[in-house]
Amino acid sequence: MLEAFFNPLSIAVVGVSGDPHKLGRAIYDRLRQNKLSGVLKSRLYAVSSSITEIYGERVYRRVSEINDDVELVVVAVPAPAVPDVVADAAGHGARAVVVISGGFSEAGNRDLEKRLRQVVVETGIRLLGPNTIGVIDPYTGVDTSFTRETKPFADGTWGRAIIFPRKGNVAIISQSGALAYHSIDLLGGRGVGLRAAACVGNQVDVNITMLADYFADDTLTSVIV
Repeated sequence: MLEAFFNPLSIAVVGVSGDPHKLGRAIYDRLRQNKLSGVLKSRLYAVSSSITEIYGERVYRRVSEINDDVELVVVAVPAPAVPDVVADAAGHGARAVVVISGGFSEAGNRDLEKRLRQVVVETGIRLLGPNTIGVIDPYTGVDTSFTRETKPFADGTWGRAIIFPRKGNVAIISQSGALAYHSIDLLGGRGVGLRAAACVGNQVDVNITMLADYFADDTLTSVIV
């Protein structure tokens, strides 16, 4: 049921920008880096309303324009646009969507979150989030996080932001993105390998129990935290 989040045949990132510091672009760049290194096998597509090309590849206006079956869609656009993006993705046959965008019930916008939930109910698409860092899977290279391994400090120097672990057998499930990053950093700093990490955010659809059941049946997972 949740396999499309961790091992999709194809991925579309919605909200890719020409600015490398923007959220959607950071996610796309990380996935592209994993693909270039040979870790990510999924076909990768960019969707944007502001650019038409990136790294010499076509950028699509919407998921439904992609001439391919898209299994996983990662959404990083302003909250009001999210329900329509998810509906478009579901209409194109996408099986799963990670909504990185915040600005829903955690910001008092309960009606918008209710509308998003209704799209999920009506279409049957599985949704992780909103307000989430999504999924990190070192085995498949699926990584929808947006924290870089290094960051600038106030004095102008750069230093470590987070240590990403090697492959392992510990699965992390978290509601909070900050807690997930902290746990990942602790594992990496101690040389403990990561099976995968998933952050549920506002739990509009996929919740902690569903992910626990998924990892309990996963042969690569020995520990769930």
